[in-house]
Amino acid sequence: MKRGHIVASMKPTVAFLCLGLSLALIQPNLKAETAPPADITITGESGDDDFGWRAVPAGDVNGDSIPDLIVGAPSNDAVADFAGRAYLFYGPLSGNINAADADAIITAEAFGDNLGISVASAGDVNNDGFDDIIIGARGNDRRGIQSGRVYLFYGPLSGSLAATDADAIISGAEFDEIGHVVASAGDLNGDGFDDIVIGTAIAGSSFQGQVFVFNGPLFGERTAASADAVITGGFSNESFGASVASADVNDDGIPDLIVGAPRFPLGGVDTGRVYIFYGPVAGSMIATDADVIIFGEDLNDGFGTSVAPAGDVDGDGVDDVIVGANQLFNEGNGKAYVFYGPLAGSIQAAAADAIMVGEAAQNLFGISVAGVGDFNGDGFDDVLVGAWDNDGGGVRSGRAYTFFGPLAGTIAAAEADFIVTGAAGDQLGLSVAGGDLNGDGFGDLIIGAPQFNDGDPGYAAIFFGTGQSGQGLSLTLTPHNPPIVIPPAGGSFRYDLDLGNEGNTTRTIDVWVTLTGPGTSRVVERFSRTLAPGDSLHRTFRQRVRGSALAGTYSVTGNAGTFPTVEVSDSFTFEKR
Repeated sequence: MKRGHIVASMKPTVAFLCLGLSLALIQPNLKAETAPPADITITGESGDDDFGWRAVPAGDVNGDSIPDLIVGAPSNDAVADFAGRAYLFYGPLSGNINAADADAIITAEAFGDNLGISVASAGDVNNDGFDDIIIGARGNDRRGIQSGRVYLFYGPLSGSLAATDADAIISGAEFDEIGHVVASAGDLNGDGFDDIVIGTAIAGSSFQGQVFVFNGPLFGERTAASADAVITGGFSNESFGASVASADVNDDGIPDLIVGAPRFPLGGVDTGRVYIFYGPVAGSMIATDADVIIFGEDLNDGFGTSVAPAGDVDGDGVDDVIVGANQLFNEGNGKAYVFYGPLAGSIQAAAADAIMVGEAAQNLFGISVAGVGDFNGDGFDDVLVGAWDNDGGGVRSGRAYTFFGPLAGTIAAAEADFIVTGAAGDQLGLSVAGGDLNGDGFGDLIIGAPQFNDGDPGYAAIFFGTGQSGQGLSLTLTPHNPPIVIPPAGGSFRYDLDLGNEGNTTRTIDVWVTLTGPGTSRVVERFSRTLAPGDSLHRTFRQRVRGSALAGTYSVTGNAGTFPTVEVSDSFTFEKR
């Protein structure tokens, strides 16, 4: 069976999850069926591909201003058994799609590479105006048994590509399994080039786990040891680097690193920790150098199994964080925690601003978490949590739960605002992500279902945001703490947008904010809202300004109407030194 290879080829600290799987017999599900039905379903090329193991927004790889999607299939055997593939789909997407019709297909080097075990947008690493992608192959043996590799491809790209066609390749040392986790780090060092972060839960002399940061631009072949920053777990078998993400949790305009370590050994058992390092990050560090440490609640919770930026769930203009604790080893229901930014110092998970609790024991609720943007169009960002071992649609059907912001207190998963359930054997929710894939201003759900049964290819399901899209309008922009002066190193500021419908009919209103100044003119925010007569909307935004931005006067202009026709607008200016 395909899972037999995955278990046999993984290190003990990574294999536990697979060893905990039930081997109940399930009838194959040859159709990708979810309840409710997805707006778009993308199905893998062939049986046992594990297509949908990861499915995430790719940014705008081809430069058409429409978001794209990348999906991993780590067990694809086009080159050799379990070699793997990654598939890039250019937006806009519609209907049901087969992976073979992807705009670009990247194929692994060799047997057992598991290319596609991780995929992510890299941001714009070479600063050419096109977003780039990163793909992990944790089983690659090029520099030693299961040393692993990460491949960086600069956009745009199309057609059939070999992994070795990558613009940059990063290799680990023997048994490092580099590429198990990859993510964009944003522009950590403020030089105008986006950076990438790679996590591996088993690297290090005592299997502490490590995280590697590479500053853009990158070209050619590199080793993990040559990273611009190397952070090592502080304890043996800590699984530091099992999950990685970035967000600006201290609101200084510079992205920060978020690292999960779900097996922290406290008295011989695990609670888990999450470490946050304020950007910029450079040099050699250990986990306990973190600026923020969040401690798990209970023994064997697996706190930090998954981490992700949550967006702005409480609408205060500061990034929030969501953390998963799947509770595999204490047979709990699983939990997900939302922490509102700004964050600093030592924090107990029990003090989270919101805690979501899974429906039943061993559902693995919290195995995946994501911020999805504003799915329901109420002005607050929302979050998504996966539970791939939930049996709501049959054995191991899986579920994904969307919770609308703002959130507070303890919330049962069954009380989620939108629930998606797979069919028997789908493992729906192993991967969850969010983004605005159709450009309508609302967050969309991206849910991976790699499918457990022999012969099933796996799929990714997309659910478009359900918010409503907008004659007498009022709009004001109000900057916080004027006058705004951005220092040479860059920074950020916040402003409020207030929109009102002063007419006598319900309207769908398009709203967009532009930033203009020396060498730039672009839309930085865009969304739509439906407002009844007399209704209003208030939102707080934060605008980041990179250190590489030219000095001078910039204008921020808010517009409302039917895009691109402006009915009402307001603006303010700021200075960049």
